[in-house]
Amino acid sequence: MSAVRKAKGLAVSVNAKSDEQRLEQMGRIMQKTARDRVAYSQGVPGASKFKADAYAAVLPQYQKLRSQVEQRRAATAAKAAKKQDSASKTFVNSYGEATTRDITAPSYERAQKRQAKAVLRNMGY
Repeated sequence: MSAVRKAKGLAVSVNAKSDEQRLEQMGRIMQKTARDRVAYSQGVPGASKFKADAYAAVLPQYQKLRSQVEQRRAATAAKAAKKQDSASKTFVNSYGEATTRDITAPSYERAQKRQAKAVLRNMGY
């Protein structure tokens, strides 16, 4: 079962890399043809219709691929954040014993609440 997961993970990472490479390639094409796209639409002499059409053809593909890559990155970041949040930090006391319980004192928490209220009060809330 884990071999299948690893294979799927490798396939996803290869797809992600190839998508990012394609995204860079499309970005370079758009960068080279952007001036002609604007100049041709405004009727500037010397502007190339071929480059303007190339930009127009690449733009929707670029936008679609970019949104897919951003969604993939966001999902990966959310998964990493969730994994980090779920792993509780262990505290080692002075006797060398590990514990996952909350170490803050109740008086400290009350002082934090008081201070937050004072700040909000000074800000007009």
